[in-house]
Amino acid sequence: MPRLIRRLVDVAGNDRASVAAFARSSQPRAGTADLAAITTRCLVVEGGADRGGPAEQVAAALPRCSRVVLKGFDHFAIPRDIGCVDSVPRFLDGD
Repeated sequence: MPRLIRRLVDVAGNDRASVAAFARSSQPRAGTADLAAITTRCLVVEGGADRGGPAEQVAAALPRCSRVVLKGFDHFAIPRDIGCVDSVPRFLDGD
């Protein structure tokens, strides 16, 4: 897992030390009220096999949210799935 995280950080062009510092820091968790305050359209794309669990509560808390579940995909496989590749541009185009 650490190797995968390093690769993702590098591919995205992020600074490893900065990402590590952020991961170690204690960040406040966004609550339902925080999410409800987001008024822009948003898209939640989740993998049906993501070990983090379903994002149903997150999507339900966002007032203008669309949700796509990619069955059988874990968190890290989502960007490579054709369902994601199709859903994101369609969402951005306003469909």
